[in-house]
Amino acid sequence: MKSLRWIKSHGDCVMIGNQLSPVSFDHTPVRHQELRVIAVNRLDGLITHRFPLDRYKEAFRLAGEKSGRVIKIFFGMQGQV
Repeated sequence: MKSLRWIKSHGDCVMIGNQLSPVSFDHTPVRHQELRVIAVNRLDGLITHRFPLDRYKEAFRLAGEKSGRVIKIFFGMQGQV
């Protein structure tokens, strides 16, 4: 995972996914930069806001605020929000 090299020292790397087989990667950046690797199998804990597609302007406005309240925004079709 070459992207680990771009994380600032003492930063966090959140690995999201549902892997059916073991994942291997070069741990050198984790050790040298003292990174914290967090594995998440589901997005439920990261999604802070849910919007239907027809409210996309409101969602993007909220995401652009610097309040720190938004982690991830989920856009869903009717019945998924």
